[in-house]
Amino acid sequence: MEPRWPPAAVVARARALVAEGLADILAGDNHGDDRSLATAREFLREHGGAVQAGLLLDVNPAAILAGGNLEEVPPLPLRTNVLSRLRNLLTESDQ
Repeated sequence: MEPRWPPAAVVARARALVAEGLADILAGDNHGDDRSLATAREFLREHGGAVQAGLLLDVNPAAILAGGNLEEVPPLPLRTNVLSRLRNLLTESDQ
């Protein structure tokens, strides 16, 4: 089986940070492939997080580059179903 990237544990931690309002930005290091932060923006919007998406992907990264202050990102409770939680639990135990 080919390793899944990012690992489920990393995804779960990232989602938990966003859910608790502890993330300041979302960034990626995906030079030369087809991955995009558009996926993260879409995920956040689908979960009612258009405001969080704007802050995490536009406003706060721009503030860092400009030497400005970051805006606080409000918590975003993420809806997960039982099957997703079970899958994450089983995948994390394999790592």
